[in-house]
Amino acid sequence: MSSALSLATLFSVIAIITKFADLVNLGIYALGCFIAAVVCYAVAIGIIKFRAPQILQEYPDFKSYEDKKHSHRWVLWQFYHEIQSLEHGFKLLQETVAKKLSKDVAAMSRSRLPLTASFKGNCLAKSVEITQPDGSTPTYDFCVHEPVNFDRDLIMGFTMKSSADGIERKYVLPIRESDEKLDLKVKELFWIVLTEAAKENPVSRWFAWSLVRLAGALLILAVGLAVGHVLLTPKPQTPSPCCFQHV
Repeated sequence: MSSALSLATLFSVIAIITKFADLVNLGIYALGCFIAAVVCYAVAIGIIKFRAPQILQEYPDFKSYEDKKHSHRWVLWQFYHEIQSLEHGFKLLQETVAKKLSKDVAAMSRSRLPLTASFKGNCLAKSVEITQPDGSTPTYDFCVHEPVNFDRDLIMGFTMKSSADGIERKYVLPIRESDEKLDLKVKELFWIVLTEAAKENPVSRWFAWSLVRLAGALLILAVGLAVGHVLLTPKPQTPSPCCFQHV
C-alpha cells in the first residue's frame, strides 16, 4: 500500500511539473532535469525508509525524542531493543561501562536495587570483538537480561566476560527517578544508541545521500536551463497596427 502511494505521489509530482513546464515554456531539457531530480529524491527517500534503523526514522535527534514526553524508563527499553536489532548493538554495553552508566555489582556495597531479580530468567547471549584504545581486540561474552521494574525505576542486568582476563563481571544499568543526573543519563543513553544506529548500512546510506546530492544538482541545472531557454528563445513578432490593410 505504501509503495503504491509513493508511486502515485511521484507520478502526481511529475504531472504537475510537466504542466508547469508547458505553461511557462521551460524547455525539454529543463523538464527532463526536473523529472530526474524528483525520481532521484524519491528513490533516496525509499532507501532511507526501508534501510535506515527505526530509531533514526522516529527520533532523528534528541529534541524529537523529548517532544514525545516519554517516561524516564522508556530510554532503557529503547536501549535494550536496539542492542538486539543493531549489527554491533552489544558493543554498546561495554560503552556504558566505560562511561560509568552501568555499575559493577561487586563494587556496590549497599543498594535498594533488586540486584538478584535483575539476573533472573533467560538472557540474550552474544560474543563480540571490541577494539580497545590500545589497538587490541579482545572478545567479550555478553549475557543481557530483560529490564526489571522496581517501583518507578527500571534496572537492566547483564554479565560481561573479556578474553583478556577471563573474569565474568555482573553489571546493572539503572534508570532511577530519584537520580540527580537522570536527565543527563537519559540523554547520554539516547545518543549512544543513535550514534551507533547512524553507522548502520553504510552502503545504503552512501547511495541515499548521493542521490539526494544528485537531485539537488539536477534541480539547480534545471533552473539554469529553464532561465537560459526563456532568455534565448526568440519571442514571436507582433504585427504593428500600421501594417494592417483595411478593406
